[in-house]
Amino acid sequence: MVWLFVTMLWLVMLLSPLVLLFVFLPAGSKCPRCREENTVAVRARYLRPLQPLLGRRWCMACGWDGITRTQVGVRPLPSIAVHVPDDDEEEEDESERWREREI
Repeated sequence: MVWLFVTMLWLVMLLSPLVLLFVFLPAGSKCPRCREENTVAVRARYLRPLQPLLGRRWCMACGWDGITRTQVGVRPLPSIAVHVPDDDEEEEDESERWREREI
């Protein structure tokens, strides 16, 4: 029974640096150096088996390149266009427009 405990302890000691390295990698598409959103994904042949978890990125603003975690299931929110009327526009004409139609 002792050998099982020692084996598990060695396994934890060997895998914990890899887990910590993965946790401390920057996540998403923001540059960790300049915090810009304009990083570009770069294809890396050696990361192809780990592509769902890791990716290589390059920042166009500061030139940083490195390995980042990919965020699974996170999609950017769609932008919403909002029309703000000017003070010069007459709101009465727009609100009365529906009454002018004949059914």
